[in-house]
Amino acid sequence: MCLSNLLIIEIQTQSRNKEPTRNQKIITNIFRGLTIIMMPLSCFLPSGVSLYWTASSIYGLSQNLFLLSPQVRKCFGIPKTPYNNEHPYKYILHKTKSKLKIS
Repeated sequence: MCLSNLLIIEIQTQSRNKEPTRNQKIITNIFRGLTIIMMPLSCFLPSGVSLYWTASSIYGLSQNLFLLSPQVRKCFGIPKTPYNNEHPYKYILHKTKSKLKIS
């Protein structure tokens, strides 16, 4: 659950063409922290809640990845914004590799 939530946060952060503002960085770090706090919290909750959170996170992750595609956005009539990229998956991979210093 926490991994999929962190992936959603990172994908949304990496998918932007613009450098985030100071406030956006602070809010992103707050959500990262809340996601980490959810891990031990989920150990004390009923398993159904953890299962729901995990399924919901995986669905949200797949939805985010699906809606990044320019073809899907065009098919559903989602207007293009200045933050969209022609090749979002390559862009995210490139930014992630540069962030992790992988060649």
